[in-house]
Amino acid sequence: MTDAGEARSSAAAGKPPRVGMLAVVYLLVAGALYGLLFSINKVATTNGVPGLAYVFWHTLGAGLILWLGCLATRTPIGFDRAHLRLYFVAGAIGISIPVSLLAHVAPKLPASLVVMVTCLSPTCTYLMAMALRMERFRLLSTGGVALGLAGILILVVPGITLPTLAEVSWLLLALLAPVCFAAFNIAGAILWPPKAHSLGLACGIQMGGAVVLIPVMLGTGETYLFPGPLLAGDLAILGATGVTALVWYLIFEILRLGGPLFLSQFGYIVVLSGFGWGAVIFSERLSSSAWIAAALLLAGLAVLTYSKRRKRV
Repeated sequence: MTDAGEARSSAAAGKPPRVGMLAVVYLLVAGALYGLLFSINKVATTNGVPGLAYVFWHTLGAGLILWLGCLATRTPIGFDRAHLRLYFVAGAIGISIPVSLLAHVAPKLPASLVVMVTCLSPTCTYLMAMALRMERFRLLSTGGVALGLAGILILVVPGITLPTLAEVSWLLLALLAPVCFAAFNIAGAILWPPKAHSLGLACGIQMGGAVVLIPVMLGTGETYLFPGPLLAGDLAILGATGVTALVWYLIFEILRLGGPLFLSQFGYIVVLSGFGWGAVIFSERLSSSAWIAAALLLAGLAVLTYSKRRKRV
């Protein structure tokens, strides 16, 4: 979700900025909020809100909030061909498709398990970048990929973590989300307009994602008139709107204050906070095999991060 911005930030900076307490606070808050989003997805889709409509409403709402932020800070939003291309391409592969997938599987699986798939985004990004010759083969990074795949294997073999083949099938569907996030990172690095403003891009990408969802939502009949019949579903939409807008803003602030390597720790906080939110909201308890899978996934993420750090030293 963030590697496109990282690529641009690292290219612009001669050396990593000194990390202050504000960047640490922003990182903790952004990670905790993004981990909460997986539980909000489940609340919305189990309280009468169709998945596509849920993603449309909270993406549109987040875009409007970010637009107000652009007005307040006098940040320009680009509307030339390069900007519009990024808005719709990144909005589709970075928001519309993956977030809709995660919302679709939310009622079928524990939120604590679904949040683990976020660990695979850097892995998929590295593999895609290497296939496109944007990255070279690195043995250490390959070790991180192997650890992540071992963690996923524990999750998807029926009877180890998930008891039924149906649940495994839903988890396999959720694994398409980090593939989309990786494609978003690659597309962002390629399509990022020159002299772009981060807040304006965040607003445009959210709006682009919402627009892309309109024909799909209408074609599938997954519409929802807000406010709807169940208060819990409406509150989930409002919560996801606020969380999404704030997280996107904080991510760009973290990049500015702490740099891309500091931001790469975001994934650890998302997963661990996702476990906590799942326990608090749904009383979820992970099995020992799920903890082993989580440890392998987080270890793989750590190895990839360390490999990236060594590359840039």
